Amino acid sequence: MQLGGFYLPYVNDSELYRLGAEVDLTLGEFLAADAGLARVRTHLQTQLVELQRVLDREDTAGLTQQVVDADDARDQLFRSFYRGVEFHAGHFDPAIHAAGSRLAALADRDIPKTAYGEQTLQTSDLLTDLADPAAIADLATTGLTGFVEELRISNDAFDEIYRRRQAAEAEDDLPKLKEIRPLVRFDLSLIHSTLEFLILTEPASVEDAIPLLNERAEAITLPARRRRGRGTEEPPEEPTPETE
Repeated sequence: MQLGGFYLPYVNDSELYRLGAEVDLTLGEFLAADAGLARVRTHLQTQLVELQRVLDREDTAGLTQQVVDADDARDQLFRSFYRGVEFHAGHFDPAIHAAGSRLAALADRDIPKTAYGEQTLQTSDLLTDLADPAAIADLATTGLTGFVEELRISNDAFDEIYRRRQAAEAEDDLPKLKEIRPLVRFDLSLIHSTLEFLILTEPASVEDAIPLLNERAEAITLPARRRRGRGTEEPPEEPTPETE
């Protein structure tokens, strides 16, 4: 019975997380009562949670550009709506002129020049005013009804992406990958060494776990080795926090 290598220097961060999860799963299924593995497994579980949080963290720079784009789209839509209102307020038809004038009074707010959050609130207030039955009738008279739903959609879209960016920025206290990666690798290296020791000293205790762990680990490490052009050669020395 032989334990395959974990090839920790070859796997990327996503594969490292998957490998750690498979090791933890296998230990839980077959060796949960082993006191020698319990402590390091608990530490591994904690580090895997942190690693997953870091991997899930969104790119705040990319989100910032999306916020800018969503705000520009909302601004353009509001300006188009307001131009339409002003046009109908100057219409020769008295009914259309009256409807346009009333809508112009509702929309007479310099929304695009306000801050992001304030603009969202003012747009929401405008949409509430435009939901009044009298305003709905004026929108129908001027043919501007479609703008209201589009403005609502653009405002909601902006608010959603803006909140995502705020949440991502709030995660700036997360550890860096370079801090978490060596800890996960070291835990896995220690588990690997412990399992090899058990193979030599208590083979019966791991005879069910090792074949399954080899299968699960190889499904992750083999593509990593092929990607590195390493084939099936023996892995290099596993890292420690000091050598990482």
